[in-house]
Order: sequence, then C-alpha cells, then structure tokens
Amino acid sequence: MNIQRAIAIAIGGLLLIGVAGAAAADGSTYAIKDQVEHSVTTSAQTSVDSSQSAAVTAKAHSSSFSMKPVRTTVQTTVPTTAPTTVATSTPTIAPTQTTRQVSQSPYNGAHAFPGRVQAEDYDNGGQNVAYYDTTTQNIAVTNSAAAYRPTEAVDAELGTTFGDIGWIDDGEWTEYTVNVAATGSYTANFRVGSWTDGHSVVVTVDGAPGCTIAVPNLGAYDTYTTVSAPLALTAGTHVVRLTFIGGGQIIDWFEVVAAPTTQPTTVATTIPTTVPTTIKTVVPTTAPITVAPTTVPTTAPTTVATVAPTVAPTSGSTLGSAPSQAQIASFASTAYATGTSRVSAMQSAYRAWSIPAPSTSGAINAKSNSYANLAGNGGTDDSAALQALVNAVPAGSKIYFPAATYVFNAGSININKQLTLMGTTGTVFACAGSSADVVFYLNRYGSTSSVITGIAVSGITFEGGGSGDNTMIIRANNCNSLNFNHIKMHNVGHTGIAIRDCDDAVVEQSVFDNVYQSGWGYSLWIMERSDRTIFRNNFCVTKGRHFVTVGPSVSGVSVNDYTGDILIENNYFEYSTNDAVNAHETEKGTFRVKNNVFSNCNQAACMWNGKAEITDNTVVNAAQGFDIRRTYFESNGLPTWSGADIIARNTLTGIGMDAIRVDRIAFAVQDNVVRGGGSAGILLPSTVDGAAHSGSTISGNVMESVSPGVSASSLAGVTKTNNWLKSGTSYLSC
Repeated sequence: MNIQRAIAIAIGGLLLIGVAGAAAADGSTYAIKDQVEHSVTTSAQTSVDSSQSAAVTAKAHSSSFSMKPVRTTVQTTVPTTAPTTVATSTPTIAPTQTTRQVSQSPYNGAHAFPGRVQAEDYDNGGQNVAYYDTTTQNIAVTNSAAAYRPTEAVDAELGTTFGDIGWIDDGEWTEYTVNVAATGSYTANFRVGSWTDGHSVVVTVDGAPGCTIAVPNLGAYDTYTTVSAPLALTAGTHVVRLTFIGGGQIIDWFEVVAAPTTQPTTVATTIPTTVPTTIKTVVPTTAPITVAPTTVPTTAPTTVATVAPTVAPTSGSTLGSAPSQAQIASFASTAYATGTSRVSAMQSAYRAWSIPAPSTSGAINAKSNSYANLAGNGGTDDSAALQALVNAVPAGSKIYFPAATYVFNAGSININKQLTLMGTTGTVFACAGSSADVVFYLNRYGSTSSVITGIAVSGITFEGGGSGDNTMIIRANNCNSLNFNHIKMHNVGHTGIAIRDCDDAVVEQSVFDNVYQSGWGYSLWIMERSDRTIFRNNFCVTKGRHFVTVGPSVSGVSVNDYTGDILIENNYFEYSTNDAVNAHETEKGTFRVKNNVFSNCNQAACMWNGKAEITDNTVVNAAQGFDIRRTYFESNGLPTWSGADIIARNTLTGIGMDAIRVDRIAFAVQDNVVRGGGSAGILLPSTVDGAAHSGSTISGNVMESVSPGVSASSLAGVTKTNNWLKSGTSYLSC
C-alpha cells in the first residue's frame, strides 16, 4: 500500500480550506450567496462523513461509494488546468509475458471489443496468472470497505453502481480476456485518476506493446478523468494486460471504441467522459404520466433541423392503493430496471452525438465573401475580421463558418443585429486566450426598447481556457427567441451561455464538457427578467459546478424582475460539484425539471424559490437528491405562488444523505422510488416561519436503505398514505 495514501485525506482537507478562502474573495453577490447556500450541504456532508467507519480514514484514495458525499466536495480541488490526453508510442516499461495457465479464464464471460470493461472484472486465475498484486489480500477487506471479489488479492471495491481498483502499487498488473470483432485501429479510453505526478498505465496485447497512457495528477484522491490513446487490434480472442507504473492511482474502467473518422482540429474538442454502462446494481427512473404539458416557446429553431429527443420519455406508472407485497416489489424493480436502461441509453446517445451538416443555401461564407474574410488558420486572430463582417452584413443574414479553427482572443465581438452563425463538424472557435470578460456579446447594450429577435448559433465548438479561465463565452441581453443547437462548449472556466432579459430562449442538442471553475462553472446561467427558457436534450459532462443555474447579475433585483418559467428536460448531467440544477431566490417559476438523468452529481436539483415540478428523473450516486425550499420567500416577506409543488415518479439510488427534502407549504411527493445510504428518504424540516404545511400529500413512495422513510418535525396539513419502506424481504408501511 503506497505511503502517499496515508496523507491524502489531510491534503484534501487543506485544499478544501483553500477553496473556501478563494470563494470568499469573490466580490460578486451571486458567488458569495452560492457559497453561503451550500454551507448547509457542506456541514451536512461533514456530519455524514464523520459517521463513516474508521476504515474510510485509512483508505486514503477513498472510493466513490463509501465516501460519496466527500467525492463531489473534494472534486472542487481539481487543478485549474484540465487534464489532457497523453499517449506515447511505446510503453515505458515492457512487461514480460506470463506463461498462460489452463486455469486463466475471463471473469463474467469474455469481454467484447468494441466495448467497455470494468477494471475489477479481471480474469480468473489468481496471483501471477491473471494478475500481480503486492499484497496477499484485498485491502478493501482489511479496511472494512465494500470489497469486490474479496477472496482475491487485487484491491477492488464495490459500490452502489460501479466498482474500481484502488490501493495500486508500482508494478502491479491485471489481465482481461477479450474478443475483438474486427481488425482495425481503435481508440482506447481509460477512466483513471491520481493525486500525485508520474503515473501511467502500460497496455500490452498478448505480450506485445499496445499503448501507454499517462495518468494525470487531479489533485484529489477520488477524482477521475478519461484519458485516451490509439490502439491497433486484430480480430479474435486476446489477453490484454494493464501494468500500473507508479503507486497512488485508481482505475474505474477502460473501453475500446472505433477510432474517429475525421482528422482532429488543432484545438482538442473532445474529452471522453461517460460513466460506466456496465452497472452492477440496477439504477433508476420511471417517466412521465400525469404532469400537465409544459408551455414552450412558440418559435421553432430554423438554423439546423432539431433531432428528436436523444432518449424518448418512457411511460411512467403509479402505485395503486392497498398494493400487495408483490405489487410493491414489482413497482420498485420496474423503476430500477427502467432507470438502468435510461442511464445506458443516455450514455450511448452522448457517445453518438455529432454535429449535423448544415444547410448553407443563401449563407455568407466567413472565409470567402465581399465583406470581410476570416483567416481560420488556427493562428491568426480573427476577432477584428469577424466584427467587421458582423457589422457589414445585413440583419437576417446567415454566416457559415467552414470547418477550421478560428481564433478569438482580442476582445469582445459584439453582435447587435439578428444573425445566424452556422458551423459544421470541425468548426472550432478557439477562445482560450481571450482578453475579454465576455467573448461574444449578443445585443450588448440592448434594452426593452431595443430587443433583438431570432439570433441563432449552431454547429460550432467553443474552446475555452480551462478551469483557470474567467471568461464567459456568450452573453445575451434583451434577445428574444434565441436558439442554440448542436454547439459544444469545451474547457470553459466561467460560463458557457448567460442570458439576461431574454424570453423564449432554447438551448438544445448540445454538449457542455468540463465547464468548471471554483466559484463558477455554469453551462447555462439564466439571469433576471428572462421567461420561458428551455434547456433540453443536452449533455453536461466531465465536470461543472451548476450545469443550469438561476441567479441575478446584480443585487437588489425586484420581485417583478424575477425569472419566470423554465423547462429542464431530457438532459444527461454527469459530475457536478454542487447541485446540477439550481435556482436562487430570484426565481418565481414554474421551474420544471423533467425526465433527466443525473449521474454522480453532488446533488440533482436545489430550488430556493419558485414553484417546482420535478418529475420522472433518474438520479444515480449523489450526496443528495432533490431539495426545494422557501427560505427567501418566508424570511423576506415575498409573495408565494398558487398551487402545489410536485416531486413525482423519480427514481433515486445511491443517495448518501436525504433523497428528497421539502420545505414548502403545499406540495405533493408521490410515486418516487428511493434507494438511499441510510439517511431519510423524505425529509420535511421545520418551516422557516413555523407554519404548518397545507393541502400536502406524501403518497405511493417506495423506499429502501433509508432511515426513516419519512422524517418530519410536523405532519400537520399533510396527508400521508400508501408509503412503503423495505425491511428485509418485506415492505412495511411508513
């Protein structure tokens, strides 16, 4: 066991103190409030963490299972530079080929390539045959952690939905029998991490060199990233060996996928970030049934035809009155199975995401026109040329940017007329060196008397400067019927898209990859006086603080200027360090969070204000699930809204703390399925002003591994019926 693990937790604690100090130094009202609001969550996490077994402290790299609430908090200490893909042509160490033993065989059947292999599913055969480990026993067993294959020496763990191999020492290796479908060039992806420098994984195939990947220092002991390298394979059955160079690293999974068919651009545009599709424990979600249809903008995007939702909603169900034990069990198992399918489908949809070919008829070519031509050579700064082009073309024009890298580092580009900006596969806007606070301003000096309608952006990849970058890529003011579709935001530190005074904005079919900075990190920031915003069919991956957040750009926003209707629908959210979907006090709603998948997020959604409808979502591995509060309304004497808040037909599994927390006057929590980590399934804290709940219901919920099922300081005004908590093999009324 590497000595570095013994100090990892202490280092993590110091890093957290540093992050808190850095956040306090942020002068923005919004940022400060964000830190304050999450102090409650942080304190609760600390309480939960301290209740873990002493073995967790000894387990310096700490898996995402036994310390789930810590995982997302510690992630805030990841280095400011995003990990890059590193590949070397030859292994740094050439492991010797072990003579094959008759006893070696694949675990869980031979693994298919292309496909993914969980690292802990190494071959059967034992020490010096299927693996080599420096210890004679699985350290997860000796540390009283949840061990996977506890009788083997490999230090593998098992969590709620996936496992890993930790406690890795220099020179250890594991082998995997795989079946390759066809001879060809592939891309090998590895989900790995380390908290120190100088680590790598050497891959050999039947003893011959395959590839080597460098494992980046992520600054925390339980943080993962995905690193890639090319790998040539021949058809047939092979034995793949992973040899680990350097102690103090972890691996979750590795996979082989088809190599890209197009040449990469000069600025990297992808970092694989999917989470395991081989989910060992069934996960969650059912889908819509009775929630009223949502109001959506009447204007449809015109630039690129919108593809149907990446994962179509499935039919939800409710638990009937007086159900039998078999009906309750079937209700829960159906929810878990549906959730498993949805997680896998969303991950597949993300991997298949691409930019469609645009319709360029009538469009102005940005590199060849009579107004101003951009260089698009990856070196020349195109800021002035684009500004000249935007100023010269008539309103209503479509500007097409052919596949190329366009550099925008010399200040903001101001777009003050209705335009459509179109790209294609390989169109990259490189903004990593921008000197501006905002790279692209849409109607920068707009007001209610100078609203621009119909600006659209599609088919463009925006490259930022990573987590150390304090630049906002796009900010729109007083723009109605905005449309962003099939765009990609990659390595953006501050904010991808921010809208203020904008009605009927749509962000869809897009990817937000590693939009993160300590204290910031928003894919979409919805500011004051914006109404009917839609965020749907998007993929928010790798890391983010809040993927979607609602909050003011200035202090002192009046109630009349609060944000209005918002629909967050059918998105995939992965690895947020705070709540993935977040609404501050300047939201009046209705805020609909519908049919999304949240994977390994600190919290799925937290709403401090505004009427909430949270329905048909899947939540996998989170410190907390859903939290709706009324703190600011009650403490500031602000007006309430009519109708009940709804949290219905969601499935949540692997929840470290409270799965559903409700602090509202009138609400309905119904037909949710919860598998927790020991805290309450449904929590009703005392209301801010001491008032009783009124006209509220808690019904048809099925829970397990929570305690208690329903926790409330008072159930006055609440009708609680037909709720069930699993005890052993039976479900008891709770």
